[in-house]
Amino acid sequence: MRLIGLFYRMASHVISPEEQKQIDKLGERICAYRKALGYTSYENFAVAKNLNRVQYWRYENGENMKILNLAKVAKALEIPLEELVKGIFD
Repeated sequence: MRLIGLFYRMASHVISPEEQKQIDKLGERICAYRKALGYTSYENFAVAKNLNRVQYWRYENGENMKILNLAKVAKALEIPLEELVKGIFD
């Protein structure tokens, strides 16, 4: 599972430039889904969905993602985790 390996390397702070591009794309997708739900502010979304505001900002900006927390974000965005990462890590 490439995705699990990527999250392991992220935790170890050893990721390639290509992997960082994938993570950045994931952050852009998270932001797009939030906006599709009608939230123009990441802060308002995080508060409404009971997510840590600073941590959520990091997700949208391609930083410090952990798979379990990413699953919480997918749930808050009302989509399956698989849909959130589809096509990014293939």
